[in-house]
Amino acid sequence: MFILDHLIKNESSAEKGMGRSAAIPARYRRYAKGLATRRAMSRPKCSIVGHHGEIALPDDPPEFKPTGLTRADLVSNVMRDLVAREALSGIAPSEAELQSSLQRTMRFATGDVWIFAYGSLIWNPIFPFAERRVARVFGYRRSFCLRSIVGRGSVEKPGLMLALDTGGTAIGVAFRLPPAAVDQEMPLLWRREMTVGSYAAKWLRAKTTDGDIRVLAFVANKRAANYVQGLSEAESARMIASASGFLGSNLEYLVRTHAGPSEHGIKDTLLARLARRCAQATTPPSS
Repeated sequence: MFILDHLIKNESSAEKGMGRSAAIPARYRRYAKGLATRRAMSRPKCSIVGHHGEIALPDDPPEFKPTGLTRADLVSNVMRDLVAREALSGIAPSEAELQSSLQRTMRFATGDVWIFAYGSLIWNPIFPFAERRVARVFGYRRSFCLRSIVGRGSVEKPGLMLALDTGGTAIGVAFRLPPAAVDQEMPLLWRREMTVGSYAAKWLRAKTTDGDIRVLAFVANKRAANYVQGLSEAESARMIASASGFLGSNLEYLVRTHAGPSEHGIKDTLLARLARRCAQATTPPSS
């Protein structure tokens, strides 16, 4: 088995460190610190073991959230405020623009609404779902092609986030929303995925063992300011291993994003290769 197949070691620990994120204003640092204090005693410290040794995930500084994005964050729109006021002023769309974008996309919805998850939506969907299936889409592949300077990185040390980029194929998990929940959940999903303009929403055909379905997928917006091409896997691994942001470390994102598909029997060679490189980069030399 490749490294990062499972989060296999858990130790209870309190939050440590006194780091500061230059891109996060004081009121959000206080907000996040309160969340960290309430959750610290129940948070597992994770490490991962594989052929190249053990990777210990770094403790997040107290201004960082210990469990990633939450429903409360989407309701309060805290991430949009962070992005708009600190990192990408003038880039984040208004709530009215988000609503208009959602309405344009949903005009093409037919029948059940399926959401195609390929990254954090697999392990942290947040929204309720009536059904899920392993699904494959064509014409797009997973790619760490989006720089993150708030959620999983900073201006000084940007992280990398997944998107679907053109070419190839991708296997993920399709979630079917309960019909009664669509009107309530889609605006929150739009806040999550469309706030920075990194993604474009596309309806795609997906294959499942129970037949083809039509899914809504969030693919890379190649016109976005944080879209990047041409990074080597070594450079990608270096960025992922060292970056942290409001939602936690970029390495934790890779760990969970590798483990999530693996739990559904999905093997992704890109995630496995990056996992190996991060293991090599974070494993101390033997004495």
